[in-house]
Amino acid sequence: MLNPTARLGVQAFDEREVVFVPQEPLSTEDFEVVVRAVYQQVLGNVHVMDSERLTVPESLLKNGEITIREFVRAVAKSSLYRDRFFEGCSHNRFIELNFKHLLGRAPQGYSDFATHGRTLTEAGYDAEIDSYISSDEYMDAFGENVVPYYRGYKTQSGQGVVGFTHMFRLLRGTAASDGYNAASQLNRSVLKALPSDIIPPLTAPHPWQRPVSTTDPRGIYTPPVPPELPLTGSSAISTDDRYNDVSSPFNGEVLPQYRQYQSFTKTDKIEWVGQNEGDIE
Repeated sequence: MLNPTARLGVQAFDEREVVFVPQEPLSTEDFEVVVRAVYQQVLGNVHVMDSERLTVPESLLKNGEITIREFVRAVAKSSLYRDRFFEGCSHNRFIELNFKHLLGRAPQGYSDFATHGRTLTEAGYDAEIDSYISSDEYMDAFGENVVPYYRGYKTQSGQGVVGFTHMFRLLRGTAASDGYNAASQLNRSVLKALPSDIIPPLTAPHPWQRPVSTTDPRGIYTPPVPPELPLTGSSAISTDDRYNDVSSPFNGEVLPQYRQYQSFTKTDKIEWVGQNEGDIE
C-alpha cells in the first residue's frame, strides 16, 4: 500500500535534504552545498552559468558576513531573478513564483495576490521581495540558516487547504524549471475562489520514456533482452511466425512487448515514372 506522499507524487520532495549550516564561516564543502541549494530553490531549477553567479554575495556568505537568509534575499533581488520572473512574466505569475521560491508554498487566494500586487505597485520590486523574506512566516519556517524548500504540498497549521491544492499547479516535478512559463497557473482557481485540481508532479518517467537500468549505478539505459526463440528442431519458430500466428487470441496483432523486435518487411523496388531525368527534382 502506497503512503500518501507516494500516491500524490511528492515523495521525491518529501525526501529532499534541508540544508542547515549553523557554523560560520562556512567550510568549502558546506559553502558549495548551500550555494547550489539556494540557486536551485530561488531560481526554480533554472540553470545558472558560472559567469552569472553572484560573486560578491557568495564571498560574503562564505566569510560568514551574511546569513543564508540574506544570501537568499540577494539572489531574489538580483537581475538573475528579476529578468526571469518579473520582466518576462505577468504580475500574478511573478507573485505566485515568489510564494513558491521564497516561502515554499502557493498563495492562499485572491487576498494574497491583492496584498502583494499592491506592495509591488506602490513600493516597488525590492519591497515586494522583502515582504516575503522579512516576514514572520519566513523566520518561523526557515530562520537565518535554512535554505527555503517546498513545503506547501503538506497541510500546515494556519494555512487553508485551498493553498495545498494550489501548490500542485506550481510544483510540476523535481526536474521541472520555472523559467519556461510566463503565464499565471492559478488565475482561474483564484478568481473563482476554487481549489485547484490535484495533478501529481512528474517525479517518475512516463511509460514512453526510456527506462533506466536499476542495476547500473551510472543510470545508463540498458535495452531489454529479446524474447528467447527455439533455434533448431521441430519446435523452431521464426520471429515472423510468432507475430502472425492467427491462432493467437490477439488475432495476429503484434504484441507490444515484441513489436520492437519485429523484422522489416521487404518491399518491391520503387521506380520513377516520368518523361525524362529532368522531371526528378
